[in-house]
Amino acid sequence: MSKHVVIMGAGPGGVEAARTVASLGGRATLISDGSIGGRANWQTLLPSKAWIDAADKASIRTANVGVDATSIGEKFQAVAQAWQSQIGDELTALEVSLVPGRASFQSAAQIIVKCDEEDVGSLIEADAVIIATGARPFFPPGFEPDGERIFAPHLMTQLGSIPSSMVVIGDGLPATEYVDVFNRLGIEITWMVSPAFPAFHTDSLVEILIRRGVKVWQQSFTKQIEQTQNGVAIITTDDVRYEADVAFVAIGYQPDLSDLNVEAAGMQIGERGTISIDEFQQTDVANVYIVGDANGVGSSSITAAQARVAARHAMGVDVAPFRPECVVSGIYTDPQWAIVGSYASPERPSRSVRVPCAEVLAGHLATSAEGFLELAYDEARIITGGLAIGPNACEILATVALAIQMNATLEDLASIYAARPTFSELVFEAARCVGEETE
Repeated sequence: MSKHVVIMGAGPGGVEAARTVASLGGRATLISDGSIGGRANWQTLLPSKAWIDAADKASIRTANVGVDATSIGEKFQAVAQAWQSQIGDELTALEVSLVPGRASFQSAAQIIVKCDEEDVGSLIEADAVIIATGARPFFPPGFEPDGERIFAPHLMTQLGSIPSSMVVIGDGLPATEYVDVFNRLGIEITWMVSPAFPAFHTDSLVEILIRRGVKVWQQSFTKQIEQTQNGVAIITTDDVRYEADVAFVAIGYQPDLSDLNVEAAGMQIGERGTISIDEFQQTDVANVYIVGDANGVGSSSITAAQARVAARHAMGVDVAPFRPECVVSGIYTDPQWAIVGSYASPERPSRSVRVPCAEVLAGHLATSAEGFLELAYDEARIITGGLAIGPNACEILATVALAIQMNATLEDLASIYAARPTFSELVFEAARCVGEETE
């Protein structure tokens, strides 16, 4: 008998789960109170990429020259509409049932869907449920964005003009991407980060941003934001004051589980706002799964990978456990930064080899090839991770992710010669460097 899988949320995780269920012959019902694509796409991922595209095309790095903030918003809307339409058409072709409204549990196998608070709601029976409701931005009191002087990732399409100066608060992926973009557009940037920033694997990227003129403050935390006559003032916990035209806040996100009535399904939300899951994304309630930001993950690629595993497991199909070490995480700065495998851990891998981008011909042809690729391996010479900074870094590490998945060795990679000239050659050149050193 075909299984009915109900998916809460239509972001990257929800869409991937619905695709997977439908492709396996299951009945997929996708419930969402927002547009297909979810907050992850429309409020964070796509707006930043629209700004990155504008910065890439700007020929003069001076504020208010060569970039029109309004046109960036228009491009975002056009891309969002086209992408949403494409996803919608695909789900329709797969016969996925799209249900508008807010979902909550009545029991582990019964879901109530309401379109508003006064709605009695409709009941949906499910064989399995996948929670993919994402996360909401977190703003401490006094840090709330207003879209006029205080901005956040989800409000960047409302920025009407390019300011001369900006204070950026936060040191995660969205904040880092916007620091790079704003700097390349000629905006004077003061970056307020935590005292522990940066971690070892982002230190090279931060050094590049500092050389480009970004001012980094990490001696103390931001205490409050005040609006002044001409802009904003940032006050730190040791009473240092920074003034700028606008502030940008990207501190973090909180899992969006509070309105799902998970207790009715037999689950409890922990102190960190998450629910315990296993390697298949399965909760203690056997037919309920959680993927992505809804349980504290901040990457759309990881979310989609988790969703595929959860959906296949829910359908009773053989599937390997989710392997986070096989998913590339990247920051689309200039140069790009990406990690995979053992580099996602707090410690630097003990065995690694680094080659500069200039090691390959593409590095000499590029306008700027600042950066490197670092390949990690274990005592058996099996590939365990990769770190890349430079052009196309996020795409280059896809090869390393596959190598980790396949338990490939240095010799396996050393025997491959990529198309020349490309930056993809770096992975294989790195493997050959180790071979030459040990022979």
